[in-house]
Amino acid sequence: MLGMVAGGVTCRAIFGRHSEQLREVSAIIKSMLEVQMSEKMVSCPKCGAMNTPTKVFCYACGGILSALAIKQRRIHKQHVRAAVQAVVVLVVLCLLGIGGLVLWPRQGALGIPGTPEHARQTALLLSSFNKMDSDEMAIGRDVRESDLNGYIRHLRLKKLPFDTLSVDLMPDKLSVRVSNKLVSWSCRGYCLVPTLSRDFTLAVSGSVIIEEAALGHFPLPGFLARKSFARLLDALQGTPELDLIAKAQSITIHKDRLHITFGGD
Repeated sequence: MLGMVAGGVTCRAIFGRHSEQLREVSAIIKSMLEVQMSEKMVSCPKCGAMNTPTKVFCYACGGILSALAIKQRRIHKQHVRAAVQAVVVLVVLCLLGIGGLVLWPRQGALGIPGTPEHARQTALLLSSFNKMDSDEMAIGRDVRESDLNGYIRHLRLKKLPFDTLSVDLMPDKLSVRVSNKLVSWSCRGYCLVPTLSRDFTLAVSGSVIIEEAALGHFPLPGFLARKSFARLLDALQGTPELDLIAKAQSITIHKDRLHITFGGD
């Protein structure tokens, strides 16, 4: 009991000695907080209520705040407007960049160009495939790159929904490029005819699989590449060449020749 009394006396003596210093520290912290709050808050000149700097009218009495608050509000709106404009400009620039890449066509035809003679040879070869009985022994034929391009350019292009179509044979791969001219633009005597080109890279090893695709100089992601290639096949639907490819047993590439096997069911 005496120990507790002695302890209490000792604590009171210690706190009594430092209570004055604690009160001074508390007063200093309180004044610092009041100064900080007064810097962030705006006093209403009518009722004295404190308001945030973004307020134009006092929340207590509805009176208009000082010109400083109105100015701060205006500056805040200007900053928000500038940020929104910057985002809009960035989005527009990105869209213009993508549009420029899309409308920037890849120039020239792919592969070795073919002659009318190549076209006639390829037409005879395809005709022999049409007459082939599917129950016969499997027969394979090689079609050269120049034969394909000559056949497309001189015999088939006018009947296809493209302005140009060319192919390039690579080891186990086939590149296809198609292009179409868009609506022409005329301005002050100048005529601009934009061209939209599409490039496809196909893996050819028994079957044909789409690997890459590009619209102009803009590379398409996987799902868009497959969708674009599906649209190409839809445009070729009903052509005898596509029907022959669908009937082929296998398609492979050896050096610069496309090897197609038919028959042997």
